[in-house]
Amino acid sequence: MYQGKCPHCWGENLDYGTVEFYDDQCYFPRECRNCKAEWEEWYSMEFIGHENINTEDCLDTNQKENDS
Repeated sequence: MYQGKCPHCWGENLDYGTVEFYDDQCYFPRECRNCKAEWEEWYSMEFIGHENINTEDCLDTNQKENDS
């Protein structure tokens, strides 16, 4: 398998379609601009953790509930 290359002509001038998700996998529809081949490029997904982005509002909401 050659990620990021056309499986037909090995070209790198590719178009990506919109990602589609299925359970713990996803794929991108692909098209080669050189030879016009079309295929799907599949990936597996694995949960690796959380990153807190905005916890300030969560803390404020919890505090307001406890203050009531």
